Amino acid sequence: MKTVGLALLLAGMLGGCVGEPEAPSGGDGYTLTRVRLNPDGSRDTRVEHFPKTEAGVKQMALLTQDPTCYAYGPATWFYDETNLSGNMLCVEGTGTAPLALFCRIWWRGDCLQNWSHSVRSVYGGEWVAFLYSYQPGDAGLPQEDGELFYPWTAYYWVTSAAQQSEWLSQFDLP
Repeated sequence: MKTVGLALLLAGMLGGCVGEPEAPSGGDGYTLTRVRLNPDGSRDTRVEHFPKTEAGVKQMALLTQDPTCYAYGPATWFYDETNLSGNMLCVEGTGTAPLALFCRIWWRGDCLQNWSHSVRSVYGGEWVAFLYSYQPGDAGLPQEDGELFYPWTAYYWVTSAAQQSEWLSQFDLP
C-alpha cells in the first residue's frame, strides 16, 4: 500500500516537471458560446474561439454587431468581465438552463470552467433574462437569489447575486 502511494506521489511530482500546459482559451483568446433555448426544452450550442490579437478582437466585434446567435432573434449577451468584455455567452429563445452546461474556458478540447458563477456584465436582447441560484432559506427550504435583466439594456457590471448565479431563465415580457 505504501509503495502504491509513493508511486502516485512520485508520478504527480514528475508530471509537474514536464512543462507548462498550453494556455486555455481564456488565457490567450476569447470564447463565444452560442445557445438557442428551444420550445421543447432542448438546447442548440455552438462554440467559437478568437485570439487576443487585433484581428481576433475585430472579428469578435463584427459578430457582436449582429444581435443574433442563431438568427432567431436578438439575443442576450453575457460576459465574464465587466464593461461588456471578455468571453461571451449569447443566448436566444425562452426557457431555463443551468449555466454549468455551457463552457466558458476550453483547454485542449476540454472544458476547464463553465458559466456558473462567472457572469460580470450583460447586454439584454429580446427577452427578459433572470440569473439566479438557490440559497438555503428558512426551515431548510430553498430560496431564489438573483437579478433580472431587461431587454435592450446594457449592464456594465452585475450584482453579487448575479455573479454567483447557477441558473439562467429567459422569458417574454408579460
